[in-house]
Amino acid sequence: FPMRFRAMVREQIPVVGPRIADNQYASLALMGLVLFFFFNAMIRSPASRPAPPAPLDLSTTAASATPHLGTNGPPDAARRLLMEEYYKMGFEDGQAGHEFGTSIKPVLDPANDEPVEDSIPPAAASSNNHNFDYDYPPPPPPQQSLGLGKLLDWSTMMSLMYLGRTIYSMGVTADGGWDWQLTVANLRNMDTMRMGFLAFSVYRLVKKFV
Repeated sequence: FPMRFRAMVREQIPVVGPRIADNQYASLALMGLVLFFFFNAMIRSPASRPAPPAPLDLSTTAASATPHLGTNGPPDAARRLLMEEYYKMGFEDGQAGHEFGTSIKPVLDPANDEPVEDSIPPAAASSNNHNFDYDYPPPPPPQQSLGLGKLLDWSTMMSLMYLGRTIYSMGVTADGGWDWQLTVANLRNMDTMRMGFLAFSVYRLVKKFV
């Protein structure tokens, strides 16, 4: 088996093939690399890939993070507007001769079950919504690469080169031409190892489009 592999490397890989075949350690390293890629491609499947995380709904998160007026109060900008609005309400109560805090007590009453948006003055409510009521669009789906783009990796190009070289070399006639019938006949008489490498190259190419 190692001798047949080294002979195939010497024939199929130009320039550096004879040097690799003459070096025992280089031949073993190349054989291990080929077997690694072969078993890695056979074991790995699309079902084993982790599913992408679901997009986060920021509108729900922002709504749950919005503070209540009766506990933590609104953020700094809204709190500042509230203080100005309450000061204005107290000033108007004093000018009208009402009791101090007449207009503010309904807003600050803990027993008041009205929503926070109804009790906050309009200016403060608009500022609060500006800070928290937002949402981001979901990320765009990943673009599907075209068929030509799928062929631009190293392993696929090597498979294409090996497949083309093998088919061409099996159909070359004595006068330098190429015959399809001769190619078919040589494919039928191909030894088991070369047939395995040829099938592996075809599998790598088909996998890119499935």
